[in-house]
Amino acid sequence: MHREDFEEFRRQQAEEEFFRLAALEIENEENEEFWKAQDQPDPPPEVMERLHAHLQADMRRAGRKTRRRRALKQLAQMAACLAIVCCVGFTGVYLTVDAARTAINNFVLEMFDGSAVAWTEVTENSSGVAMPDDWTGPFDIMWVPRRYTEVRANDFGDSWHLYYSSDDNDYMFVEVWLTSALPNVDMEGMHLVTEEKIKGGQAQIYNKEETDTSMLLWTVNDYIIQIMGDATTEEIEKIAENFLF
Repeated sequence: MHREDFEEFRRQQAEEEFFRLAALEIENEENEEFWKAQDQPDPPPEVMERLHAHLQADMRRAGRKTRRRRALKQLAQMAACLAIVCCVGFTGVYLTVDAARTAINNFVLEMFDGSAVAWTEVTENSSGVAMPDDWTGPFDIMWVPRRYTEVRANDFGDSWHLYYSSDDNDYMFVEVWLTSALPNVDMEGMHLVTEEKIKGGQAQIYNKEETDTSMLLWTVNDYIIQIMGDATTEEIEKIAENFLF
């Protein structure tokens, strides 16, 4: 239906409703003024045109208000759905990804100038001691296997070395060099297991079956990184994924 036809249809409905109500009042003899009005001459054509124009204007205003209310209601529904999706997504990431949770907590602490209070629930899946308290290097490690309870560090300016140990005498070390340092890496007895892309850098994962030692060599962000020790290939890969530069 075209707009003109729709407006004409609504005008006819309004007129029919007017005459229907008038007929009811006449039938019930409740409108003596109507009978008196019948003896009066009809209004001039220009008056009828003005009345018709006013009626159409009122109908258009009512239509615009209805459309605005409908649009606002739809926008509110869309905003509510988007808010729910964002909350669910944020909660899922926060609860399932250790690195993301730590990064978010650090961001909040920086935003509030260290005055925010963070509660951390220790579970069986919590990380071990990842970084020394006095660490000042150019990167952070956000996760190591839980069994590593002690860590020591050396800073040589163009390379950084972290040494991890456990109560069961397991060991692991993380060594990071600038690419200009040209490190010498001992590959004796190492067998390549897989190659992966981690944080945009190429990584090779090796295993030394005789000693159950795993090693990861990784080049990323102008650094050469070696992670080696009594850890599974999955664990050293997860350590690399939780590097923050």
